Amino acid sequence: MDSVHFLLFLAVSAFTVKVSLQGAEQHRLYHDLMSNYNPLVRPVGNDSESLTVHFGLTLRQIMDVDEKNQVLTTNIWLQLYWDDFYLRWNPSDYPGVPNVRFPDNLIWKPDILLYNSADERFDATFHTNILVNSSGTCSYLPPVSYYIQYVFVLPSQIDSFELLYFYDEQLGHLMWYIPFFIILFIYFTGCFTKAREQKKIPVSGWLLLGPSSLYYWYLVTEGQITELFLLTFLAMVVVVIIKQRKGLSPDSNGLFLFCSFSVTVLLVALWVIYLWSDPVLRNKYPGLIYVPEPWSYYTLHIKQDH
Repeated sequence: MDSVHFLLFLAVSAFTVKVSLQGAEQHRLYHDLMSNYNPLVRPVGNDSESLTVHFGLTLRQIMDVDEKNQVLTTNIWLQLYWDDFYLRWNPSDYPGVPNVRFPDNLIWKPDILLYNSADERFDATFHTNILVNSSGTCSYLPPVSYYIQYVFVLPSQIDSFELLYFYDEQLGHLMWYIPFFIILFIYFTGCFTKAREQKKIPVSGWLLLGPSSLYYWYLVTEGQITELFLLTFLAMVVVVIIKQRKGLSPDSNGLFLFCSFSVTVLLVALWVIYLWSDPVLRNKYPGLIYVPEPWSYYTLHIKQDH
């Protein structure tokens, strides 16, 4: 009876067990890939090419919160992905081997560390294997425990910061610009005459009209005083209408100031139209009147391109 069971076991095994060549093919693939591989060399086809590393971080667990020392202990999984030019192969040449795993000290990997960690260990990363597929894409997912030192900010401090920001961005500008535009408006009301020879802008005035308009444009956009400027310009228009009913017209100085404000309004309108569809600036300036600051445009678009 035992002989019958043994023969039956051999028959079932013959039909179910398949021969796997993966061990031999993997051994040959490892030998071929590592024969001339140097983990110190950046894995690109040309030294002038850049190597893109995709970095991700997933918070898995908050293990401890030390309120006295303000240290937060976390368990985090890093996700690093990049392409290694020297770890590519044709899957048909190595049957049954779609991917291989390397210890992280045998192949090149990005040097990414949290240098300002509160941990006594310089590198708290648990070193795992790097998964490499036939196209050369490397996946490195090491877990790491970070000791993060944090600073607890009281709500009263947050309110103080918001007050200082409001003073600097709003009250500070208005305290300077309101007297400035009031003086300009009072000066403009006195620049009217009946003499025809004084109602023309001289050549020097036309040459200074551009720089003057650019100066006011910068004050309006960078100082975020669009409402104050438009109110002053509207008041100047009303004064011109009232004075003309009395037979008075702006003299050369009044014309220069009025034309400077008019060109400034045109420049601000062109500036807003040019940046109307910018999603980043629209999010930064969500108010009813949308006038982006030139410095924000320089930081987001010009400085990053260089």
